[in-house]
Amino acid sequence: MYAAVVRKDIGGYKTAYSGVQGDINLVSSKFGISHIYFPNVEKTALPIYFGVIGNPDISEVKVIEKKRNIEDKAKIIDASGTRIWLVYMDKFQGSDFDIIGLSVDGKELIKIDGNISPYYAEQKPFKGYR
Repeated sequence: MYAAVVRKDIGGYKTAYSGVQGDINLVSSKFGISHIYFPNVEKTALPIYFGVIGNPDISEVKVIEKKRNIEDKAKIIDASGTRIWLVYMDKFQGSDFDIIGLSVDGKELIKIDGNISPYYAEQKPFKGYR
């Protein structure tokens, strides 16, 4: 999976930040959820944590900040049969997070240690690609 954040300027749209995950189908089916973090970049809606849900039994994803035990429920988007989860990270601090996949009845199906080091959620925006 290739994901990019674009910014519009006088010359049109330009990539501000991008990331790649390998075989997303393999990762999401083997682990239940894939995950990637995009840090805070000037003039974008970042920071954001997101990924693909591969386990059909997962109906909810949440991210928990380990330092202060703050959590946020992910928005889940169905994109032509591929379920993508995302959480804007602006209320979080630090680098250590748990990503939890829950069933419809609230049972924990997957727990991933989501360490985003060397980034941290509250870091100041950087300029991104030029």
